Amino acid sequence: MVNERTCGVASVGPKLPREKYPGAIPTLNGRGFMLKSLDPYSSAFVDYAGSTDAPVLDMGCAYGVATLAALAKGASVCACDMDAGHLAILEDCVPGEQRPRLTTQIGMLPDVDFQAHSFGAILASRVLHFLTGDDVERAMKKMAAWLKPGGQMFLIADTPYMRTWSASVPAYEKRKREGHKWPGFLPDFSKYVPDGTDPTSHPEFLNPMDPDILARLCNEVGLNVIRTGFMGLQRGGSPVQGNEHAGCEAFKAIA
Repeated sequence: MVNERTCGVASVGPKLPREKYPGAIPTLNGRGFMLKSLDPYSSAFVDYAGSTDAPVLDMGCAYGVATLAALAKGASVCACDMDAGHLAILEDCVPGEQRPRLTTQIGMLPDVDFQAHSFGAILASRVLHFLTGDDVERAMKKMAAWLKPGGQMFLIADTPYMRTWSASVPAYEKRKREGHKWPGFLPDFSKYVPDGTDPTSHPEFLNPMDPDILARLCNEVGLNVIRTGFMGLQRGGSPVQGNEHAGCEAFKAIA
């Protein structure tokens, strides 16, 4: 868990924002929140990261809740995020003895690049739903290539059942029954935020997903799904029952 008392206090750069909702810290770039607690799929990534000798990638790491937990398990972690401020705060949080095992990279999917077979595991938590369908598919192809054979992929996405945009659920469920590829896509996300909200504080569009979509994406790039399912929100240090998030864990077969 991120500790607000120690993170971002040594640097002259950006500071860790205060929670806006219990357990949720707003990002610096208007792309939602980083949840302070690990969901079951992120926890599985952390455990796996601590068991592999290969470096692991935390893609779209925000302030690094999963990165910090993986470092504490002894993993070598590459933390990648689109916002340099997030990475600066993360670096302030890392104990000195763990810093040699942390590398950081500014970048975002689907444009960022790494060498093929670079990582033993990849976590993309609450990242893919900020991309169009075409960009999600490009991102998945890249991430599958970055995995070492035998490595594992961990995906988490917001679903259409998040309360903020739950008014879209009937249309999502209808499109899903009709076989639409991206049934939850919201082209004008401003319709689902309160009146008067700063337009720079939320994305232009959102692409909520469900477990079936995450499993399909893994299968399409040759990964083998281990498990997938819905999850509830993480609040106050523990998850609650619900279907606001979707998770998927998959592996890359050894040829």
